[in-house]
Amino acid sequence: RKQKETEAARRERNALHEKNVQLQEENMRLRDEVLKLREKTARSRKDERPPSNDAAAAPDWRAMSSSMRDGLVPSDEGIRPALSTPGSLPPQTIPRHIYQTGLDFTHTLEHNRHYMESWYRLNPEYNYSFYSDARALRFIEARATPSEQDAYRAVRMGAQKADLFRLLVLRYNGGVYADADTQLRTPLRSVIPPSASAVVGRFWGSEYLAFEPAHPLLVRALRIITANVLRQVRMIQQGNSSAHCSSPHSCVLVVTG
Repeated sequence: RKQKETEAARRERNALHEKNVQLQEENMRLRDEVLKLREKTARSRKDERPPSNDAAAAPDWRAMSSSMRDGLVPSDEGIRPALSTPGSLPPQTIPRHIYQTGLDFTHTLEHNRHYMESWYRLNPEYNYSFYSDARALRFIEARATPSEQDAYRAVRMGAQKADLFRLLVLRYNGGVYADADTQLRTPLRSVIPPSASAVVGRFWGSEYLAFEPAHPLLVRALRIITANVLRQVRMIQQGNSSAHCSSPHSCVLVVTG
């Protein structure tokens, strides 16, 4: 009986935790909607010029009091709404939303704190969302196509899941994706022009990506990678070992990378 009560308590705790995450996600979604509405209104006012896209457009965390700086830190689930009011910012094509992913927020932050902090501390005007494996799967089940969902469920390695997730979240939401072990050295407001639809490094790499939703490059990349994954699945099911990837490294490079 005691074991049953313990199991019931665990299920109730997990249900409350899940509800808390959902409420935080809904809060961020509503803030995004307000931001989009205000940016649309600003564009429609021909007699108004948007403020310049400089450091003054957002608060500097280094100049904040300790209590204000605490607000820059994400919740235990890895969620932090933007701290700036939408009206104080110029319109921007790429949504002000940073995404990172890993097994879970606490574990990933423990191993990559120095890198991860640079993203949410230098960009208080951005929403910040960390997607654990479980949360990423929920997002994909809610937003991705059936083929994309099948491809995501089929891959087994964390690097492959991250490859697919970053493209999916930017394809459907838009924003900025960064690997958890990638450091940001300057605020995004000095890197992303307001009218840019995509921003990548000097060389194409997937550790940092910034795109508007439904960008053609993302749509094409997802179509190719999804087809690659599902082709590998078919070959494995048919017992054909002559062409499918044979090691973790080759599976990332050939299939999802």
